Amino acid sequence: MFGVSCTKDQAQPPASPSICEGDTISYQNHIKPILDVSCIGSSCHSDIGMAGGISLEDYADVKVIADNGKFLCTIKGIGILMPPAPVPPLDSAQIQQVECWIEQGALDN
Repeated sequence: MFGVSCTKDQAQPPASPSICEGDTISYQNHIKPILDVSCIGSSCHSDIGMAGGISLEDYADVKVIADNGKFLCTIKGIGILMPPAPVPPLDSAQIQQVECWIEQGALDN
């Protein structure tokens, strides 16, 4: 029997660190305040307004769109940008907080 290996062990470059390392993003302290001002405060995605059939008032509803990717795509302006004018779009720091929260499992903390 004869064995040949065609691969050569090479050192892999270290994985680039996540922008979220070291920061625990809290739904209650970070994400909910963003939603309250930009999404719910204008009554667009409140339980009463439910624009597009979406309420962002409670964690369970937010978790669904966080898990399916729609939340991040929408606030990044992929497909449709939310919130619409005259409400200003989320700034890069707010988007990063949402992205980190999702990366960390979108926990109800």
